Amino acid sequence: MDATGDRNSARACVPVYLHDDAVGRPFAAVLHRPGGETADAGVLFCAPFGYDAMCAHRGLRAWANELAASGHAALRFDLPGGGDSAGGPRDPGLAATWPAAVAAAARYVKAAAGCRRTVAVGLGLGGILAAQAVAEGAPIDELALWGVPARGRTLVRELQAFSRLGATDVDSFDFDAAGAPPLPEGSLEAGGFLLSGETVAALLAVDLAKLDLGRIRRALVLGRDGVSADKRLVEALEAAGAQVEVDEGPGWSKLLDEPQKSVPPEATFARVARWLEEGGAPQRAEEPAGEPPRVTDVLELPEGVRERPLALDRDISCVLVEPTGERDPDAPCVALLNVGAERRTGPNRMWVEAARRWAARGVVCARIDLPGIGDAGGPTSPFGGDYALYDDELVAHLARALRALRGEGVADRFALVGLCSGAYWAFQYALRDARIAALLLINPRMLLFDETLGQAAEARHVKRVASAEAWRKVLQGRLTWARVRRLLIALLTMARRLPAMLADRVRARLRGGDELDLALDRLRDQGTTLALRFTAEEPLLDDLRRSGHLDRIERWPTMSVGPIPGPPDTHTLQVVRMQPLAHAVMDEWLEAELRRARSGGRRAPAGTAGGR
Repeated sequence: MDATGDRNSARACVPVYLHDDAVGRPFAAVLHRPGGETADAGVLFCAPFGYDAMCAHRGLRAWANELAASGHAALRFDLPGGGDSAGGPRDPGLAATWPAAVAAAARYVKAAAGCRRTVAVGLGLGGILAAQAVAEGAPIDELALWGVPARGRTLVRELQAFSRLGATDVDSFDFDAAGAPPLPEGSLEAGGFLLSGETVAALLAVDLAKLDLGRIRRALVLGRDGVSADKRLVEALEAAGAQVEVDEGPGWSKLLDEPQKSVPPEATFARVARWLEEGGAPQRAEEPAGEPPRVTDVLELPEGVRERPLALDRDISCVLVEPTGERDPDAPCVALLNVGAERRTGPNRMWVEAARRWAARGVVCARIDLPGIGDAGGPTSPFGGDYALYDDELVAHLARALRALRGEGVADRFALVGLCSGAYWAFQYALRDARIAALLLINPRMLLFDETLGQAAEARHVKRVASAEAWRKVLQGRLTWARVRRLLIALLTMARRLPAMLADRVRARLRGGDELDLALDRLRDQGTTLALRFTAEEPLLDDLRRSGHLDRIERWPTMSVGPIPGPPDTHTLQVVRMQPLAHAVMDEWLEAELRRARSGGRRAPAGTAGGR
């Protein structure tokens, strides 16, 4: 989808918060309105869990836009405790709350768009919740289930396997010594996201074949990339009297690839669209759907925080997080930037947690989606290349976002928080705008664009493949053969590139050292503080050591370099138990900036910068 078409369809996107007594917590949703006054079908997207939902987010947004363009209403929503919604994964009762949220969302889309029928499109966990909602009386007439197992324990096993796929050696780090609290008993983490023990136990008990699915008149059950649809699920729907179609579901792995590589599976989208068009009107008399949920455009949280979505400068999206009480008059607005192509909730939802915590102590925060990412406009999948996320256009988009926030009267001074490529955008923009008060850059791969730095980072990861420890992980099932194969291919590629890469790196070192010195001088002279925080095995940290910048840190008294405790190879802070440690580092940075602001901008002595 091109940028123009996406912007036109985005004008009909309405972000809201839904409040329902049975849910108990407000949750965020986006309604994609059809072109006409009413819609043939209201399509409810029920996303998969955790990191899969992060990867699929942009593709599901494109899918919802396509359905709206064809005359349907579409609703995307975040479950309570996740995404932009209220609460967190440790909240009690989530397993009962989630199907109630699906039911409330179905009532909302039916009432808001005047739909004759309501269809739930569920992926993974989202499909399980949609079926549970049906059994509890949700006004859902049809189900399209993609990659959905009949038993919750199948999903839990898959998530457990996913949790073992990473190369991070968690066992080598002493969390207890670092003061990291243990995870709740029976809980499960997968891809940086947590399911509490209570939620896991509830999912293990789910068997869709034992539920009353009698109100479903039609169902489309899709497999995923060569894995057939769950036979037990198909039989249960047929036994309930539904007209069931079964088909392949190609493109699952492409949709759930890393966010910058995720590609919408057009064949599956088209298959579901054809099935929708064949549905027609419901065959039974219309039943009362129940009261729709209450709708607001602002989320009020009990910790004294207010959130509201903003559309900035055509194709940039933002959630503004403000204190409901007194604002700290000395604090800049903290803008939290996308981590690569991940949506504005941040790595493992950490930006949501940080922004709410900081707003509760009086600091306004903005969680921003730049074009092509999350809920912003622009192309659906623009970041296929290795270095597409380091394009200077993204820095220009950040400039537009901050200019728009200034125009909205949000703030004039900003502090920027970024991780990986988001850290690069923040550094580059601060060199162009002296009004940036502070930078917190977490695990940046580079500060000045240099392709050889990225290649060197790849080489360091490739070296781990040859280690005995890596092969031990493979044999234990902790590192997949597919990952090893990808890294071995990268090793061969690196071997071919090595002579040219070494020559390029020598030239870049001679040139880049001076350029980085000048950039750091500029930030120092304009009064922008720079906090670099790294987990242990970050390539740029090694580069700063070897280049001598850490030995000369006294030259830049506004700069500090420090650690984030945790296992060594945790670039996006994906280990759940280390995330409180990272939050503590972020909080320490914010408090230091507020103290500096209250003191009139006086700098701490250079020796307190914490050179590492």
